[in-house]
Amino acid sequence: MKEFNENHPIHKHLNSDEIKALKIIDKIYSQDLKGPQFATGNTLHFWGQFTDQLPEKFQPNGPSGHQYIKCSSKQEAEDLCRELRSFVFEKWPDSVEWASDGWYRWMIHDMKQMTLKFQDR
Repeated sequence: MKEFNENHPIHKHLNSDEIKALKIIDKIYSQDLKGPQFATGNTLHFWGQFTDQLPEKFQPNGPSGHQYIKCSSKQEAEDLCRELRSFVFEKWPDSVEWASDGWYRWMIHDMKQMTLKFQDR
């Protein structure tokens, strides 16, 4: 299980109440934490609080709300997910990630979160 890291840049600027909340979030999402995930479906389904800050390529349904990107294969979905993940961590290097069977959750510096699930659609 991933340990809460109080030295992580995100955690450094939070007050104690937010740190308690982040510890709860971390505990919930880290129960079955695994490394990078393989695509379990050929569609990327993602939503969250910062989709409006993603490149247009990742906003097929407009700048907010649930986004669905259907790919021709699981491999293409996995490659596209890696591209999205790279964008998130390049733009916000201090982001935090949780991942497990067929899903990712990313949280950026201002505590905004986005969830991605692979699905067949």
